[in-house]
Amino acid sequence: MSRRRGDRIQGKREMRGVMTVPCLLNEKFRCRFLADTGAAFTCISQRAAAEMNLDLTPVRRMRIVSAHRPDFVPIIRINTFQVGSRIVRDMEVMVLPLPSELRVDGLLGVNFLEKFRVTFEFEEATMILR
Repeated sequence: MSRRRGDRIQGKREMRGVMTVPCLLNEKFRCRFLADTGAAFTCISQRAAAEMNLDLTPVRRMRIVSAHRPDFVPIIRINTFQVGSRIVRDMEVMVLPLPSELRVDGLLGVNFLEKFRVTFEFEEATMILR
């Protein structure tokens, strides 16, 4: 029986231990996203979306509840969202005003991660996608 190896994505441990990984959006924009299994949706910062000149016309709006108050945020579509060699096409992402202190372009959420079997090797700062 052949055991299929996953893509080993070398990340970085930052800000008290969270892991960031490199991503490629729309086959040309290299970004750094925080791997966030607690985020249902992948989020891109308003700053990064503007720098990439993404079409910010929302396909819809979603109501979220933060620690402050409920809010409606725009959902946009990314043609291709790639981590390692794994690509998700026509993926919806939220556009949020992420704090600059995070020093990331976005949060890699469950709507991407659920498409794979994900393993984290935190000591090596590696995420494996199968």
